[in-house]
Amino acid sequence: MKFRTETYKMESGERRCLLVDALGMPVFFPTLYITTRLRNAGKSVATAEQCLSGIKILLEFCGNENINLDERIRTGIFLNSCEIDAIRDSCQTRRQAAKIVNVRPLKRGYVPPIPKVKTATTYLYITHIANYLEWLCRYHLQDQRF
Repeated sequence: MKFRTETYKMESGERRCLLVDALGMPVFFPTLYITTRLRNAGKSVATAEQCLSGIKILLEFCGNENINLDERIRTGIFLNSCEIDAIRDSCQTRRQAAKIVNVRPLKRGYVPPIPKVKTATTYLYITHIANYLEWLCRYHLQDQRF
């Protein structure tokens, strides 16, 4: 499933950022997280956008791998090390929109290199994903006793 971030201005003049699905509907848990953890702490909309970019990577990975993150957390089946490594790899690369300007045919067998994200940006994505997952686990498991 595809997600995108949308920034808008409220009547009060405050800017907000949301993660929305392909239909344009806000995604519930990321919206709750951004509101309770970032907005209420006075963080900027740019911080929220960056955080949601990391969460977007996580949710798109889970969608591609058919992982129901909420259900797995509730049942205690957390992400395994291979899944975590794959999420890290997703944070390190980014897809660029294809440009149709000056298109030349590629040589047979040539695979263009995948653009890399700066190390600092990768670190921020992973940090936001880890913080979100910790919050999500606490949310889902708050009533369970271990």
